[in-house]
Amino acid sequence: MVIFPGIKINLGLKVLGKRPDGFHDLQSVFLPLPIGDVLEAVPARGFSLVIHGIAVDGDIEGNIVARAFRLMEKRYGIEALEFHLLKTIPPGTGVGAGSADGAFALKLIDQIYSLNLSEPELEALALQLGSDCPFFISNRSAFVCGRGERLEQIPLKLQGWWVALIFTGIHVSTRDAFKGIKADAKGTSPKDIVLNSAPEHWSASL
Repeated sequence: MVIFPGIKINLGLKVLGKRPDGFHDLQSVFLPLPIGDVLEAVPARGFSLVIHGIAVDGDIEGNIVARAFRLMEKRYGIEALEFHLLKTIPPGTGVGAGSADGAFALKLIDQIYSLNLSEPELEALALQLGSDCPFFISNRSAFVCGRGERLEQIPLKLQGWWVALIFTGIHVSTRDAFKGIKADAKGTSPKDIVLNSAPEHWSASL
């Protein structure tokens, strides 16, 4: 079975402050985009993950797809799968490709083994993989707050608009990016901006 993880862009990012658990409380509007990696899984005698396309650092067991499988294996006792991940989105670009891979792996496993998990159940599992992962379970535009686990789906009217993504070749880790952010709880939330103004005015406020 093959599934197509997407990516997302942040329409604004407001960091409210650092939490006791080391994460940051944030506000953002996530917009999903229908491009990304490709993930395939087939039944096998033992677990394996083969990565094609763009190289990914780290060992296989540390990859988020492997972590998703191990999480489901421990929780539901599923049998082994052989995964093939075609990486087309470079790591460290800030569009959530890795998070999407993990979340879509959970959805793929759910489909293959007919677990019939609800979106809230999958979102709870996805949060164990990463803060952005729950968003990719529904994969619909949403106002995101908390550390990324609190989602409120919102309608965005973007007919006639296009998104241009430019890859500069620069890798930025999420940890390093947040180290340089100054928290500020004041001002209007990204949700209010995108719902109450036209897209041509967003750049001045987000």
